[in-house]
Amino acid sequence: GAAMMRPGFAYVEKARDKFPDNQRRLIPFQWGGIDYLIEMGHEYLRFYRDGNIIGSVQTPFQGEELEEVQYAQKRIGMIFVHYKYQPRLVSRAETEEVFSIELMEFPKPPQYDFNDDLSPVIADSVYELTFATPENNQTYQLIYGGEPTVEIAYSNIILLNVERIENALEDLPNITTATTVTVTGSGVQAGPYTITLSGPDAGLGLKAEALSMTSDPIVTTMEEGGTRYEDAWSDVRGWPATVTFFEQRLVFGGTGTLPEYLWLSKTGDYGDFDWRGGVFPSDPMQLAIDSSEQVIIRWLLGGAFIGIATNSGHFGLAGAGGPLGPTTFNLTQFTSERAERMQPININSDLVYVDEGRDKIRKLYLSDERRTALSNNITLTVSDLTRSSLTQPFKMTRPDSYIVTTNDAGQLLMCSYQLEQGRTAWTYFEHARGPIKAATVIREDAGDIIYVV
Repeated sequence: GAAMMRPGFAYVEKARDKFPDNQRRLIPFQWGGIDYLIEMGHEYLRFYRDGNIIGSVQTPFQGEELEEVQYAQKRIGMIFVHYKYQPRLVSRAETEEVFSIELMEFPKPPQYDFNDDLSPVIADSVYELTFATPENNQTYQLIYGGEPTVEIAYSNIILLNVERIENALEDLPNITTATTVTVTGSGVQAGPYTITLSGPDAGLGLKAEALSMTSDPIVTTMEEGGTRYEDAWSDVRGWPATVTFFEQRLVFGGTGTLPEYLWLSKTGDYGDFDWRGGVFPSDPMQLAIDSSEQVIIRWLLGGAFIGIATNSGHFGLAGAGGPLGPTTFNLTQFTSERAERMQPININSDLVYVDEGRDKIRKLYLSDERRTALSNNITLTVSDLTRSSLTQPFKMTRPDSYIVTTNDAGQLLMCSYQLEQGRTAWTYFEHARGPIKAATVIREDAGDIIYVV
């Protein structure tokens, strides 16, 4: 094919020297149609436009943590995540080039019952039971958490009703001896009778139905109580380690305590992750990836589906016969290939990523109308260049298409590709002033520009 002379590098600025190992990353950032470069280093982000520094913000990310930081961008800004820290949102002012970083707040965070010593104290469940037109010895039953009691006979004597209700509930298999059932009467035979459940089995919900009675007894929930639900994300439980967007949802994955879990916001509402009771396609979702070993989510990437890389292989999440929703989803394992915790890129319908050993770049693609998935090594012929640890890949599209990455030998690696035809050609560059530590691609007026440190 044709050959061209690649221009050399032009000096832009000295990277901030704030960490002894000089660890940093370069990240593309867009706002209002303008492309910026972010230099991410020890506790800072620095912003460039057309090679000029135009701002900076402080972050909590330490130098040794930078490779574990992941990000995703939409119109609201760029979200940065790390399992140690509450997610941050980086944005730019609408009318001037002033950048800011703020903690992301979630008005409706996902809930989870960890059921351990750190969990909140269980609240009591309190119900009132009233009989409409009772007659002596007419029968009814209570249903707690879906479990029906034995037949209960109504009595004109209040104390007998109290005793029979308590005994019937205590005999249920879903109310253990660790939970106390207390029933009190109001002084009126027909009630209301107050039923209180205290303990780990509280909060399952109480109903009543008539057997020989002419109408169902009435149950009123006074205090729902029950489960030890708490925010799934916190400084105690950990924060999401991965992030992407999909079908107007914000998607997080994997905390330190729940490494196999996915959380999807309500469609169009990035602050609502409370998945409980969700039935509509737009409702928030919580999913766990099941496997024979403990699953750890390593990255997410939204596209035609949500690509999910784990220590057990690659999975895909998409809607089943329609939009993705709590009752309409397919979670499929594509391959058993393992990926590094390093963000991938989309090239057409392929996912391009660094494998777990950091010595190969693979493309994951669906074939045969998505009936099968393949993960091919596109660095097979250049193993001498990639055996040193690879860094996050980026894609270049103007004037030509390349995959750009670096290795621990301080080389800039570039791959000219036609992935759909299985064609790749690799080359490498070295810098006369020393090893190349990081690289990215920024779109500018003259075409895509490679920046390096």
